[in-house]
Amino acid sequence: MKQIVTVLMTVFIYIGAIGLIDTSLAAGHHGHEKKGKPRMLLRDIDMDKQQRDQVRKIMGEQLEKSEAMLETIKKENESKILAIKNETRDRLSSILTVKQMSQFDKNIKRAENKMSQTKKKKDKKKGKKHMKHHKKDHK
Repeated sequence: MKQIVTVLMTVFIYIGAIGLIDTSLAAGHHGHEKKGKPRMLLRDIDMDKQQRDQVRKIMGEQLEKSEAMLETIKKENESKILAIKNETRDRLSSILTVKQMSQFDKNIKRAENKMSQTKKKKDKKKGKKHMKHHKKDHK
C-alpha cells in the first residue's frame, strides 16, 4: 500500500513540475513574463524563440505521457485507492462529530467537482489544440 501511495505522489509531483514548466513557457509566449525570461523552473535560462518552441513541444508531449500514465495507475489501483479513501473516512469519523463529518463530506465533493471541472477544461483545451494542429497539417 505504501508503494502505491509513493508512486502516486511521485507521479503527481512530476506532473506538477511539468505543468510549472508549461505555465512558464506559456507566460513567456504570451508576454506575461517579467524581464523577458520565463519564470519558475526555467528562470535564468536564456532561450531564443526556436528553443522555447522546442522545449514547449517536448514538455507538452511529456505532460501528455505523464497524464496517461497517471490515468493507467489510477485505473489499475482503483480498488486500493478507494480502500485508502474509505479507511481515511472511517478513521476521521471516529474523531470528528457528525456535523464535522458532514462538512468534511461536502468539502470532498467540492474538491472532486473542482478537479472534474479542471479536467473537463483541460480536455476541451486539448481538443482545440488538436484541431488547431490538425488544420495546420492539412494546409
